[in-house]
Amino acid sequence: MSDAAVARWRQQGHLYVWRYKDRRKYPDWHLTADALCCRSLADLIQTMLCARYSSHCRLKVTPPTSEILSGPNFGGGQAIWRPVSSLVLNYPKNSVPEDCFLIEMDKDDLKLSVGQLKLQAFREAILALPWGDGDYAIGSNDDDDTSPSLWFWWMPRPPRYVPVHKRGYYLQPRKKLR
Repeated sequence: MSDAAVARWRQQGHLYVWRYKDRRKYPDWHLTADALCCRSLADLIQTMLCARYSSHCRLKVTPPTSEILSGPNFGGGQAIWRPVSSLVLNYPKNSVPEDCFLIEMDKDDLKLSVGQLKLQAFREAILALPWGDGDYAIGSNDDDDTSPSLWFWWMPRPPRYVPVHKRGYYLQPRKKLR
């Protein structure tokens, strides 16, 4: 049985998830999202945590651009990467340990199964991204170094916009710091 509130939730914004092909240096998965998506995902996770039953949700993933890849800056943002079609967030309430964090690939989908504590940590990490926080990971608590982690990266700095009457905005050039 699934929760109706989780089923009604709709994703907003853009979610980016990828893995680098050179896994010797960066063996784990990477994630970032725009501010709208972060708020949307935080709402989903809160709904999942409050749901009566176990729940899961398939999230649409946008392929990262070179600007997005500049966050981790592996290979100058030009490193070869592997996308995923979707991220399946699975919260098997009360049937996994609270600190469960399991990442699996299923064809082109990345499946993330999490317990309550890791789901709360995932929500906190998502909420920190719009504030420029990043360069940290959530992973398994096992001593097994082969278990992949999920790295969180900040979005590239947005351009500064200045209001112009009620018609809209124009781009203001960045000032050089001396």
